[in-house]
Amino acid sequence: MVRNFNPFKYRNEIKNNGELWQLDGSRFQIAYRNSEGERSFLWFFVVMDVHSRKIVGFSQGNSENHKVVIDALKNAVKNTNYVPKELLIDNGRCYTHKEFKKLEYRFNILGCYVRRHLPNSPRDKGQVERFFSTFQTTICKNEIGYVGEGIKSKRKEGRPSNERLSIELNPSNLKSKEELIKHLGTLIEKYNNLRLNDNVLAPETRYNSAKIDCAYKISENDYAILFWDKRYEYTIQNSMIILGEGTHNKELFSYTIESTELRYRLNLTTVIVCFLKNNRSLIKVFDQNENFITDLYLDDKIDQIQKKMIDVEESKEKLKTLINTKDKLASRPKSEKINSNNQIYKSDSEFEILLIKNKGDEQ
Repeated sequence: MVRNFNPFKYRNEIKNNGELWQLDGSRFQIAYRNSEGERSFLWFFVVMDVHSRKIVGFSQGNSENHKVVIDALKNAVKNTNYVPKELLIDNGRCYTHKEFKKLEYRFNILGCYVRRHLPNSPRDKGQVERFFSTFQTTICKNEIGYVGEGIKSKRKEGRPSNERLSIELNPSNLKSKEELIKHLGTLIEKYNNLRLNDNVLAPETRYNSAKIDCAYKISENDYAILFWDKRYEYTIQNSMIILGEGTHNKELFSYTIESTELRYRLNLTTVIVCFLKNNRSLIKVFDQNENFITDLYLDDKIDQIQKKMIDVEESKEKLKTLINTKDKLASRPKSEKINSNNQIYKSDSEFEILLIKNKGDEQ
């Protein structure tokens, strides 16, 4: 009776791809061998297109966190080139992080309604929950390292026998983390092409044969401003953008605006710069309303710029040392001051100041 007490959200039948995505995560029930030679587990998140039941995007990580969630959406948008009309998520803490909130805000601007499912109402996102059950019992069941559906499972065959577990969970029989991550992609592809019965087509087939009814088609530039690693404001000077790699790292990346028209238009203005941390060959420049302006490519003479910047810093330090030494000499008592040119200074810096002073006197 309690099971049928709470209401659930009734929805019309989903007729096209892109109308509704469901996002959820679970522990990957196949163990791997970590760097210490012990067994560990990954968490993985999937994005399901509800109409076709295809997994359009996924990601994995060591824990259930906002980065893994964002990576799953990033993968889904990259694979489909659109944002859905509705995205259904749960009420987990990973969805309250400020970085996910920023992405949720941008999805809303593009016309995607990001909705949390009703509490205590598993029917609300039943399709993606059913995926995890099918994925484990049908796809993962015979894989080495599979530990079963979990302690909450009530299925008679939801967990392998203790004899089998003792063999398969031996670290020497397990895949490495890198091997298991690669294998996860293979298993999800296997699910997408799985036909459970004669009356239901495989998710991949259903997806490819259906129409798309999405909120917004994503371009390459849209994708960059949504998902690229870095995005911040920059005021352009000297028709260049120079990006650093942290305050303690001398590596610099320089990008020159070649177009004369853009130089007049952008100098001394503030723009939004987006780039990837692992590929600095290209940056994308947007105005403050997130309208795309131009691509800029990494300059070839960056080594000379780095050396120039480092030399300037070293010259400043030398000048500072000389000024400090001169101030110390000026503050000495008269009895300790040296006022004869044929007397020798005790330190190199003092000797250097004497040479500069004498040279000025000769002039």
